[in-house]
Amino acid sequence: MTSPSRLTTELPEISNLIPRVAPFVGRDEEIAEVFTLLAEYQAVLLHDPEDRPLGYGTSQLAVAYCHTFTRRYEMAWMFDCGRERDPARLTERVQQELRRLRAAYEKARDEPLTGPFAVNWLLIYDNVADPDAVQEYFPEGNARILVTSRATGSWDERARKRVGPVDREEAAKIFKEVAQIDQWNADRLAETFDGHPGQLVRVAEEIRAGTVNPAEFISLTEIVRMAPAPGGASPRTPVPAPRRSDALGRDRTSLRTHILRSPVCRDAGSYRSWIAALREHTDAHLDEGLSAELFIPERVDGLLDIAFGEGRNPDFLRALATTVEEAADSAKTGQETARDIREIVEAAAARWNGTPPARPRPIGAPAPAQSAASCLFFVSWVNREDHAQEALAFHNTLQKAVAARRGKRELSTGYIDRTTRQGAQWEPRLIEAIRTTRLLVPLITTDYFASRWCRREWAVMMERIRGVGAEEGSEPIAILPVFWIRPPGNHKLPKDFTDFQYRALGGPDGEFLDDVYDLSTAHRKDRFHDYVVNLAKRMVEAAESPLPPLPRKRVMELPLAFPEVNGEAR
Repeated sequence: MTSPSRLTTELPEISNLIPRVAPFVGRDEEIAEVFTLLAEYQAVLLHDPEDRPLGYGTSQLAVAYCHTFTRRYEMAWMFDCGRERDPARLTERVQQELRRLRAAYEKARDEPLTGPFAVNWLLIYDNVADPDAVQEYFPEGNARILVTSRATGSWDERARKRVGPVDREEAAKIFKEVAQIDQWNADRLAETFDGHPGQLVRVAEEIRAGTVNPAEFISLTEIVRMAPAPGGASPRTPVPAPRRSDALGRDRTSLRTHILRSPVCRDAGSYRSWIAALREHTDAHLDEGLSAELFIPERVDGLLDIAFGEGRNPDFLRALATTVEEAADSAKTGQETARDIREIVEAAAARWNGTPPARPRPIGAPAPAQSAASCLFFVSWVNREDHAQEALAFHNTLQKAVAARRGKRELSTGYIDRTTRQGAQWEPRLIEAIRTTRLLVPLITTDYFASRWCRREWAVMMERIRGVGAEEGSEPIAILPVFWIRPPGNHKLPKDFTDFQYRALGGPDGEFLDDVYDLSTAHRKDRFHDYVVNLAKRMVEAAESPLPPLPRKRVMELPLAFPEVNGEAR
């Protein structure tokens, strides 16, 4: 089934693929072959050559296929399978996204979806480690599926496509169209390189940007050294590159994909606004390699070169995430992508911890203790979709207000968990955040005290307060509750919370009697701003006194807070 009312270049309404913001050339035959394969097989594997160590653009080919045949599909969705190596968690991630896709489809059509996924839906499982195992994540129905991987497993040879080097004619086409040079020079360059599409495009971009003089490019050894050696030839000297772990490499790849999907890369205007916001959040020089003549993906690559280069600072990565979140809040779109970007950034920042990545420790060796806090404050809440957008906006606004009152070198970041919290598995970054954060900001609702997650977060902070050994009445302030949606009068609050309810901003006799959730709505923005500003001031004052971290192993050993609560929420 096609969608004739949509423009030829317009992606489906339900899609997370990036727009076609740069030319994709040199793969016409492969795209046509993928079309033929999907007409015969429900699932098709796009894989790299078995004898080559480099990736040859399987992901880009999958996306280009969708752009070429976009009118055939009512949905086009890419699952980033490379970020999650744990099979159980990958299953949970994919199933969660499939449920969201069903809900989005039903909302767009204003009718329930009773059947399985339809043939006019395209699902891309990207950067898959094991193409055999991923098949268990496929949904029921006849949706067309593309899988990209460097491996082939035991996949049926008839339903897979090897994506290798482009031939010289295609390479010349890339140089001519991207670098905007004449045919003779394009042919000469095509003879120099071995057909790796990523390298071809990168060199062509350097020529177009003026970094390399087109009249002399054949003799420039820096360009020639970028190409892999042809089969049988002696290897060329590799171009030096900063070393980083495979995990950080995956972080960068995933971050690039999600940034290009976010509102900040919607068009040139939104990108310029994003860069202006970034300049306000960081001291980094953002002009190098970010020429306006470049396509937006190339400029994003320049930003990531800064973020992941030598002397990298997690603060710059966090500034990327914060400004994307602000843009998503302003545009009222892309909140899910912004949450994914924040998750990727926090994972990468946790690996760095302000220093170059450490060497892998031996299996079974204890993880080194981290002395520095991973965040200044921790927003504890019962994850519910019906107010997730408002909770995230509150967190972002509070973080910005706190940062404005602290020096640039002071830790001002906050942590808010955005997972569905199904099951009892606590992620390492959540444990690291709650055991080291200086302040807990719980969003109190009727079901807060029944949540096992929230009860553990509260228990950790109480244990840390006790660990100070201060006299009663002089303990450091570590918990500042927020009445997000105040429990009704007939709802009995736990006795251990009694003292803390009077620490909520304004208190029962104070100025802010409304629920903060209500203050956050559009017609209460002035009062919401006043509330956040006053809360930020209290947090900055409280943070002046230290609070020792809790040993990592103690986090899961502590008994839950509020033991008299019988019911349990997620």
